[in-house]
Amino acid sequence: MLKQHLGETAGSADQKPWTIGYDGWQTNSRAGLSRPRAALMLNSVALTLSPVDTASMTDKSQPRYGEHVVSWTTIWDELNPDPDDAGVPPHGDHEAAEMHRLRGLVMAQAAETEAALGAILKQVDPAVNIERMTAGQLLSTLQQKLSPNAGSNQAIALDFIRQAIRRRNHSVHNTVRVGHSWRSYTTGGGEWVSVISIMGDSEYDEHDLLADLAFQQEATVAAARLLMSLS
Repeated sequence: MLKQHLGETAGSADQKPWTIGYDGWQTNSRAGLSRPRAALMLNSVALTLSPVDTASMTDKSQPRYGEHVVSWTTIWDELNPDPDDAGVPPHGDHEAAEMHRLRGLVMAQAAETEAALGAILKQVDPAVNIERMTAGQLLSTLQQKLSPNAGSNQAIALDFIRQAIRRRNHSVHNTVRVGHSWRSYTTGGGEWVSVISIMGDSEYDEHDLLADLAFQQEATVAAARLLMSLS
């Protein structure tokens, strides 16, 4: 159990030793400890799927959790309920919904830029096979074939697209975590309130993702202009 690993119980909602929670990790500000949000450590239990569980993966045509992104720790806690986790912060899947929506737009817009890169490369070298090339590979191949002079419009466009690909990767490969703090009522009781959202290793929110989307759109514009200059 987690309290055996940490030497401290999770506590009830009234005790609140674990006051700040992230989707994936929780921090005890008093003890200076961190622990996985999931009820049990991954290497301490073997998950087995029953025939019913396996069938549910393939037979259902509708998403199990609806049109939402659900964190793996939410599913983990659902599969492995632990009474010691009573009163801990929520995962924040619903609070992160708008960030996930914007992440999807960032990725979709980046795909448009990737398609434009493929069209540019076919324009430059019709014999090249672009079918299995990633955006980064397309860009690198274009860089080699065009060999643009430093500071030229082509060089500026390719560098801008390279930055856009890096920003896209940040949205693709990082998960969103929402941190909560317990707000007590003067009349008794209280509620968990979301206080921070994190993507990767830094604070990130909807405004940052909106800026990412704007960057991706400008990268698509740069790619289209580059194709036009070569046509």
